Amino acid sequence: MADEVPKHPNWTEFPLTHPTPFTMILLHCSPLDLLSCRATCTTWHSWFSSSSTIWTKYYSSLCSSIHMTNYRVVKMTEVPATDESSALSLSIKLHRALEENPSMMNQETMGLVKQMEKLVPVLGPPSIFIRLKVDHPKVAQIVKENLSRYLQCVLVDKKDLEAKEAVRMLVFKSLHRNQFAYVDFGHHRHEVEKVDTSDSLVLEGEDRLEEALRLSMEEGGGEQGEKRKRSEDLEDTSSKRIKLDTEEGGETNDDLDEENEDDDDLPDVPKSIYAPTETASPEFPTILELLCIDQPLVQALLVDKCQVDSSLVVPQFEEFLHHPSLLASDKVVVGCDSDGSVASVRPDKFCQDGGAVLGYIETPNSILSKGPNPLKFWGGKDIRHKWPEFAKQLDRMDKKAADAAEEKPKGCKLNLPIVIPTSSRGAFPKEVVKKDDAAGSSSSSSSTDDLMAFLAARGVSVQKK
Repeated sequence: MADEVPKHPNWTEFPLTHPTPFTMILLHCSPLDLLSCRATCTTWHSWFSSSSTIWTKYYSSLCSSIHMTNYRVVKMTEVPATDESSALSLSIKLHRALEENPSMMNQETMGLVKQMEKLVPVLGPPSIFIRLKVDHPKVAQIVKENLSRYLQCVLVDKKDLEAKEAVRMLVFKSLHRNQFAYVDFGHHRHEVEKVDTSDSLVLEGEDRLEEALRLSMEEGGGEQGEKRKRSEDLEDTSSKRIKLDTEEGGETNDDLDEENEDDDDLPDVPKSIYAPTETASPEFPTILELLCIDQPLVQALLVDKCQVDSSLVVPQFEEFLHHPSLLASDKVVVGCDSDGSVASVRPDKFCQDGGAVLGYIETPNSILSKGPNPLKFWGGKDIRHKWPEFAKQLDRMDKKAADAAEEKPKGCKLNLPIVIPTSSRGAFPKEVVKKDDAAGSSSSSSSTDDLMAFLAARGVSVQKK
């Protein structure tokens, strides 16, 4: 008998036939690798789309595998994942934070934070947990001046301040050196709960991969894969809509309208966690869209106090008058004016007075924004291309700055002589002075005559004393 040709493994069905080793392999990959696996084929794409626990398992596994003393990373691992969408976001942020350089922190402020952490939950300066998604100096200036009041403050729960005398004394003693912001830690006091990392069993460690493969090939693993396929087929069948034949059924438009009303009552299909988020404006981003914020408490603080979700960044501030969408918007417009200062305005507060439109332009407090910018660029790509008009304004500002740097100072068109004062003590050796005495006297007299002739030609008379 001829040798039988060995069958190659069907990797397309691997997530369905061997769910345990497939899940275990994914838990040892990076978040970007998981997203790449989703694009492998339609079967893998369907498996990721239908899975309701893979990112929660991955985030739990990632947090438990980190052993770092970096304050930012430690605090990020304490943020709980409430659903698959938040687990996906937190996993990507945590993986990016591990590759970024640590932030510069004020040692005195961090010492106070460590003292207070022994008593109550607190959070260090928000600047540690914020990164910019656009790498441009003007954008960094705009964001910094609008958030300067809260970038270096310490987050404390006001209930703890009122309940504990020791916390209140620490705050009062450091008020002259540090700023405090009061937030609600009530919903963030619990730590991340450990989640089971498979449908039945998780075998940790690469050395136990063979055992996981053996268990998944048992009857339960095959049945589970078939069950998943059958459930997907049923969902596909139920999701198909039957075409109505008006000629055979004899249904009128009124009947169709009634059926459409019944369809409106059906529950909404949940949005995919992989769907891109919509921007607040197609032309300009909000401050929140320009930031990558690791901590939900910090984001809630900035939304409440600084309105980062309703402040549109227009780099060339005066240009907002040429955009009707901005004039009709109820959002705040912030940007840099012609002098380079940060300004903001509310177009919806404009009022008509005869033929003129009146409004107020505000400037943020520049006292707190002095010093180096604590906000750094994130580890991802620059996202300015999402807003074409925003990107064009940044390009124009770069071109203007480059042209100004290339301009050379122009010389004097009058070709007047330049007089250089000499030291009374004699800065040159006597030999040089004697050698150039005759030449110096002749050039001095000639330059004086030229200057007197130039002034006389313009009607200026000079008398010597």
